[in-house]
Amino acid sequence: MRKNNSFIPFKSTYPIYALGSLIVLSATCLMVHIHFLPLLRTEQKITVFFQQLIGTPAMNYNHGLLNDVMTFFATYGDATPIVILTVLFSLVLFLKKYNFLAFWFLGVVATGGVIGTLMKFAFHRTRPMGHLPIDDGFSFPSGHAVGSTLFFSVICLVFLPKIQQTAARNLLMVLTVAIWIGILASRIYFSAHHLADLLGGVAFGLFWVLSAMCMYALSASWFQKYVFKKSRL
Repeated sequence: MRKNNSFIPFKSTYPIYALGSLIVLSATCLMVHIHFLPLLRTEQKITVFFQQLIGTPAMNYNHGLLNDVMTFFATYGDATPIVILTVLFSLVLFLKKYNFLAFWFLGVVATGGVIGTLMKFAFHRTRPMGHLPIDDGFSFPSGHAVGSTLFFSVICLVFLPKIQQTAARNLLMVLTVAIWIGILASRIYFSAHHLADLLGGVAFGLFWVLSAMCMYALSASWFQKYVFKKSRL
């Protein structure tokens, strides 16, 4: 039990980062809701630029190296692979007797994913013109951005810092961030999302994870101060 209580790290800067993410998320939501014209124009320019640069991409492995890489990221950065990875990681944690951490990890990713889906229905934002037929549903926030941010930010903030070897830790950190960025880039590449969809998804995911880490630290301190202290009496 003791190692479960000490596994999730906490830094005094986390509440500040969480607040910053919330501010970015709130500003993005507001601009999307009021159809802020400068934002819409910028997003349109970005979409047109990539469509003219790339042409009409196809989500398969037969249109060059870049298209193959983007197809890979778009396919395996979707909700289903993220859910499978989360369950597998949590199962390993259960087997290692990190029961509370496993439930925490599952809870953070699951609740964040549900809220992200509800936000889509709340904003009813349409996808960019020229998106692939496979990318149906509403656009804001990006499900890929929400899911990948929830999963990979926990990996970077909770799990990777536990690796003792500096070289291995740094290599895995770079690889994890590169995969995360690749997933986000694939959504622009395939015209599946506007820029604000990605920004809102990342901001929400970071806010949710950082807030969960802060809440864990507060709850652990409360239990140690009141419950554990009283149990010794």
